[in-house]
Amino acid sequence: MNHFISNTLGIEDPNIIFENKIEEIEHKGQICKYFYAKVSYTNDCYESCGPLNARFWYFYR
Repeated sequence: MNHFISNTLGIEDPNIIFENKIEEIEHKGQICKYFYAKVSYTNDCYESCGPLNARFWYFYR
């Protein structure tokens, strides 16, 4: 399923892994499909500030 969704959306980044979860939610009067994914790559630290990278989850609507 991950390969199919990546091809459909045109996403070529191998670090994005789609879950087998798709929801249809009404947004601004239209039914939209929401795909769920995780980014598998995390930096240990950033060169400019140095602290360890924390894992954050973002959900935009």
